[in-house]
Amino acid sequence: MRSLYVGIDLPGGTGPIGLVALDGDGEPVATATVETDDGIAVWIEALPGGVAVAAVDAELLAPEGVDPPRAGALARRLGWTTTATNRGSVAWPACIRVDPEAVTDDVADGCARLAWLWHHRPDELRVHGDREHGYVVAPATPPAGAELHVEVDPAEIDAVRSAIQTLPGVRRVLG
Repeated sequence: MRSLYVGIDLPGGTGPIGLVALDGDGEPVATATVETDDGIAVWIEALPGGVAVAAVDAELLAPEGVDPPRAGALARRLGWTTTATNRGSVAWPACIRVDPEAVTDDVADGCARLAWLWHHRPDELRVHGDREHGYVVAPATPPAGAELHVEVDPAEIDAVRSAIQTLPGVRRVLG
């Protein structure tokens, strides 16, 4: 069965839910907007393959003894694990919480791209947090054009500036 990588833009309350599915090459195979969790399930079932990894921009986990949040309940309903260690397969699909805005302005597409990376290039991502308190998966490096602001001890500024200049993708260090 063909493996697919799904992004879900799940609003906090009611409203349109954006959906994108990518194939193994990272190419879009389906997109949709639905209004309900049932609509998500119907769309997933109609996909031309099986979900290996789904990525959602909403909390998946809740403390022990508390009902799971909406995204966690959806993952459970669809048979997806929510552990931050499963890289996903059609036989054992994973669902991860992501920060899609670090990838693209289209949230569902960003989620799908992070789902694809989670399976194909996990070294390009980092897990922030843990299973007990919740986690989010985001790119290991900021997107092109992003600015990083840090405070540095004035006595160390020259050494830090020199070290930063050697990093890949650094165009300039502002003083």
